Order: sequence, then C-alpha cells, then structure tokens
Amino acid sequence: MARLDEVVGALLASLVHEPVIAALAVLAGEDPLVVPQPIGLDFKSGTYVPKLPGGNGLTSIPYAGTSRGANLLADPGVDQRDPTERHILIDSWLQQISLDAGLLGKEEVLERLHSTSANLPGT
Repeated sequence: MARLDEVVGALLASLVHEPVIAALAVLAGEDPLVVPQPIGLDFKSGTYVPKLPGGNGLTSIPYAGTSRGANLLADPGVDQRDPTERHILIDSWLQQISLDAGLLGKEEVLERLHSTSANLPGT
C-alpha cells in the first residue's frame, strides 16, 4: 500500500504543479488562476482491492463484500498545492479505499508508513 500512496501522491502533485496548470490554461484559453484543482479521483483496479495491500496489518470486515475501486472526492477547503494539506487528503483517500474494500486498520498502517519514511535519510 506504500506504493499506492506514492502513485496517488505523484499523480495529485503533478495535477497541481504550476507548469501543468499553465499548460492546461493555455489549452483552455484561460488564465491559470481560473484552472480549478482536481475535485476528485476515480480509483479503479483490475484486481480486487483487498488483494492490493499485501498484508500490511489490515483486517478484513466479515461479510463486507468486495471492491475494485472507489470514487473519491476532494475536500474543497484543501489547498492541494500545499504538500502538507495534499498529504492529509491522500491519507484520507487511502483510508476510504481500504474501508470501501472492507478492510480496517489503515490509519495505523499509514502512521507506521509515515514514521518509517520520516526516519529515512533524505526525506
């Protein structure tokens, strides 16, 4: 699930990167100031989501069914250009993806992931 965190983070960071916004504004014939931030993410998977995390300490909810994705909405109060706010939004999305897949414990997994990455050199 750490890889999914990285992929979603890179995708969202790219969509709010100033050169990308400027290019989209040129294509639309608009000022970059009016190009909106992404309003959501449609996460779809070819495999069942519970098989993606690969262990990581998540617990299945009995009889929860299955999931191949989630429709995730962004909080309009979040400035996605700010790395800290974007990070909080991504964590929220990853928790929702896990819950939609019938998995509990994502909050603890994310805490471990962030504490481990904070201790790595160069992060």
